[in-house]
Amino acid sequence: MLTGTWSLGGFAVLDAAGAVVDRPWGEHPVGLLIYTGDGHMSAQFMLADRTPFRGGSQRGGSDAEKIAVAKEFFAYSGTYRVTGDVVEHRVLVTSYPNHLGRVLRRTVRLDGDTLVLTTEPNAAGTRSALTWHRTLAD
Repeated sequence: MLTGTWSLGGFAVLDAAGAVVDRPWGEHPVGLLIYTGDGHMSAQFMLADRTPFRGGSQRGGSDAEKIAVAKEFFAYSGTYRVTGDVVEHRVLVTSYPNHLGRVLRRTVRLDGDTLVLTTEPNAAGTRSALTWHRTLAD
């Protein structure tokens, strides 16, 4: 069902009524979501228009450039399990340390080659809906 590679088509923050209140990754975020047949997963997404480091070195960026990376890119990997219409991601590696070791639950809505994963509501009552499209290798 979920096995394969998916490209991010949209990321929206929804209020309790389901209305879009924010698009924190812009109108056209870039991302990949990979589910393997043996139960592993990996998700990465970023802003579409990122500025390269001036110095060209991955570790040699200025403090401001390194802060921008944290704001413009997010990733995590681990294992997954599907139960009914919920997928659980057990986080083993992440760019956001607060997620390390946690289980992230997402409601799954699959319509052909379009997958929508919706997070659980946060303390403010909003949730995120990520729309993914199945990607075929070239």
